[in-house]
Amino acid sequence: MTPTAGNTRVRLQGARRLLGRLFGEPAPGQGPTLPAPPRKLPGWFVGNRVHGQTRLQFGDRWDGSDQFLHAAEGFKELGARVFTRHVKSAAEDPPWPTALPTRISDGRPLSDGPRVIRGVTVEPGRDVANEIIAEAKSQDMRIVVYYWHMSEASISDPHPDVEPNDDWVCKHYQDGPIVHDPRGTYLDITGDYRDVVFRRLLELADRGADGFNFDERHLPPKGCWGSSLAAAWEAEKGVAAPPPDESNELYLEFLDFKARKIEDTFLYWREQVKARHPNVVFAVSTTTIPALTSREMTTRLVRIADSAKNEYRLAVNPAMSKRVFPKPGEDPAGKLDPPPDHVRQALGWTVLRDAADGRPPRIWAPGLPTVEHAQGFAASLLTFGCIAHMDVDDRAVYGPAEPREGKTPLDGIQEAFKLGDDVSPHLADVEPLRWAAVHFSERTRNKRKAEYTDAWREVLWPLVGAYQVLCEDGLPVGVVNDEQLERGSLSGYRLLFLPNPDELTKTQSQRVSQFKASGGIVIGNHADWVWSDPALRAAAAAGLRAALAPRLGTAPLLVRGGPRARYGVAFRRGSNKLVVAVSNDFGWVQVTRPPKTGSPDDDPGEDDEEPPLVINDRAPDAAGVEVLWRRGHGLPQSLLPTKFHRLRAVDAVSKTALPVRAFSGGYRVSLPPFSYMALLVVTTASSPFPLRAPETSRARL
Repeated sequence: MTPTAGNTRVRLQGARRLLGRLFGEPAPGQGPTLPAPPRKLPGWFVGNRVHGQTRLQFGDRWDGSDQFLHAAEGFKELGARVFTRHVKSAAEDPPWPTALPTRISDGRPLSDGPRVIRGVTVEPGRDVANEIIAEAKSQDMRIVVYYWHMSEASISDPHPDVEPNDDWVCKHYQDGPIVHDPRGTYLDITGDYRDVVFRRLLELADRGADGFNFDERHLPPKGCWGSSLAAAWEAEKGVAAPPPDESNELYLEFLDFKARKIEDTFLYWREQVKARHPNVVFAVSTTTIPALTSREMTTRLVRIADSAKNEYRLAVNPAMSKRVFPKPGEDPAGKLDPPPDHVRQALGWTVLRDAADGRPPRIWAPGLPTVEHAQGFAASLLTFGCIAHMDVDDRAVYGPAEPREGKTPLDGIQEAFKLGDDVSPHLADVEPLRWAAVHFSERTRNKRKAEYTDAWREVLWPLVGAYQVLCEDGLPVGVVNDEQLERGSLSGYRLLFLPNPDELTKTQSQRVSQFKASGGIVIGNHADWVWSDPALRAAAAAGLRAALAPRLGTAPLLVRGGPRARYGVAFRRGSNKLVVAVSNDFGWVQVTRPPKTGSPDDDPGEDDEEPPLVINDRAPDAAGVEVLWRRGHGLPQSLLPTKFHRLRAVDAVSKTALPVRAFSGGYRVSLPPFSYMALLVVTTASSPFPLRAPETSRARL
């Protein structure tokens, strides 16, 4: 083991022990500890559910341009209150006076001399990061800075008078550095290089950055060798890091180890920076998680992040699903029939939200083809309690330029921000309304090793199928992962669906028994429910519905009517507000991007779909949707009308007051027809005079 790797391991172990004592945060890879206290995000983040982003970056194309100097002003004119902007996009040096690295022969920081960054000579003392952040502050805007943490040429390919740190560079199993095309040579964030990144993050937070955006996969997807990660593995396991071969069980364990070390690193960065700047937000990419298939990243990373960064269609990206399902036009022989795209997307967003204890993930798209698609994109994400991350073409951030083909039209950006203004105040500080939980077991999936088709057939399809049934039937549904089940984090749930009830750990089985003893209902997937077979899927859904039927009396809320692909997601805030977001069918929403030119300025993205040739028409308006809720059953008690109080219901999107009608045991509201989403907000209002008894009906939940 190298001294660098040893020092890193000791510091990480100490940090994990300290954090476990202070915060109750489960140390990655060491099993659950005491549950962490609720981690609230600042109001500017959760109270603005549509954010902007631009790839606009320092360089010879933009330095001194109106776009570069007035990006925050441009976002403000479009209607944004929060936006993300690049301060370090790839392997270039940071464009601000940074104290690290300090490996020039005379000991001076690299930034003490002139540097050429993206074709522009930066003279000593110029602080481009401060220029970017100060302009945002001058416009009263919140800025999340995009920091590329995975490569830096001054470190990986240093000048001859710089002493190289070879164990900082990620290498292939046998030979040569691993290069991210077009962003440079990968550096190992799990070793001492992480302290370079930490100091940089602290410098940016000191300048006023409100948050950080960390993109992509953090280390090479297949692993890295000849660096701190491999040294730490050998120190812990006593054997060399294995070659990249998914048929080798030891290599799969190495992928798990890599995931844990990434988690350790982000936990370290988060807590170290927040010790000085507690309200800085860490938005961390969780690329592979919504597709449910790969062990490369785990839901522990979601819990560690303040907000999980992801992309709109990564849940259905063929590469992220290990090619288990056929691509359009591909011979389906040997592949499984896939669930509907919208179900996989909805479940992926729910996994990200619930693994973070309800904190909103930020979901991005490189481009949307029309105004309608931009509105459908934002509405679908807002329904699930996410943040819609709207990308604005760097050429059109400020001034009269039109976005390139493949980027979202500016009027679509504006409409999305307007929708965010309407719904964001009602989604701030809410928590999902609980009733049914489905168990997403990464551990059970991983037992199938690299047999991904078996994992989908036996573990993941039952999860997706149950989730789809509960959503189609309009019932409140969330996702519980392995660590949450181990901790018994089932507060508020009344029903638990287990895709693989016979494969729980001993602790999970004990938690399930405790849940049942406290009155909870447990339904395990039945051997006859063959979700992966399209010929037997309807029978599986019918079997689950039959099992649910006698338990529906405990459900606090129901959304019914409208198209089959509509979703209703209920939230509550404290004791005085019920919020029910209902989306129209969003399966028509498409993602686009400009054609690649081979330039380093191309958006590399993580979605390998080509821009569609034919633009989909939006779905017809949703009509006939009702929301029904029962008295009590986990709903805010103040939402019970009294002699001097009445219920007040409003659709926050159409700004329409809606009548509340009573039925035996509860209340119901009919929503007006809507194109993209409705947001029902129910509160109580005082009445100066005693009210008549509410209208009653025979309707039942």
